[in-house]
Amino acid sequence: MAGLFSAQFSHSTNSVMYKLEKGENIALLKEGDAGAEKIKIGLGWKEGAFDIDVYGLVVNASDSKGLTLENTYYFGNVDGKGTSSNTAYGGILVNQQAVNDRILQTQPIAITKDNLTGKGAGDDEVLYINANNLPKDKKIIVALIIYKAAERRQNFGQVEDAYCRFPGDGEDIQYDLAEEFSKQTGVVMCEFYWKGDQLKGKAIGRGFIGDLNTIAADYR
Repeated sequence: MAGLFSAQFSHSTNSVMYKLEKGENIALLKEGDAGAEKIKIGLGWKEGAFDIDVYGLVVNASDSKGLTLENTYYFGNVDGKGTSSNTAYGGILVNQQAVNDRILQTQPIAITKDNLTGKGAGDDEVLYINANNLPKDKKIIVALIIYKAAERRQNFGQVEDAYCRFPGDGEDIQYDLAEEFSKQTGVVMCEFYWKGDQLKGKAIGRGFIGDLNTIAADYR
């Protein structure tokens, strides 16, 4: 049975590969889409010795500042309350979608179980957004980072079939991370914000070399 939110998330069955120029902004979300407040962002890569993590940063809409540990959603804080992925999804009988649904009843972001190797079919990690829980004076920044990239001497150019996809105007937009960010270890992918009563989205595509601390410094 579909979860409370899972069937409602904006995600097309059609997906197009989009070649993002670095720093380019493109419109996301179809104008007037009734389901645009609930968004699914998928991340995937071919199984191997790489661990890519998705991050959701809630910051001030006015100046992109105000980031705290509590409003940084990632594998160490999947629910905005400091719960790690291992704790939230650690049990053998845990229903992952039920956990996501429960988180999204009160939080603007939920992140699925941390995938350490890219093993499995379909999206390896997913960031869900329920913008109904996002204050109008806040916005969400979505980023991808290779875990321990410097220590392991890794970058996106070494990861096979790495992609990120999210809703575009009528069809999903999918980025080829290996091609577009071959020398980077992290990417600020996109942001979602309110314009009046409508949720808007903007693709960013800014690659960087570093880890969470690298981009956190820009948003504190």
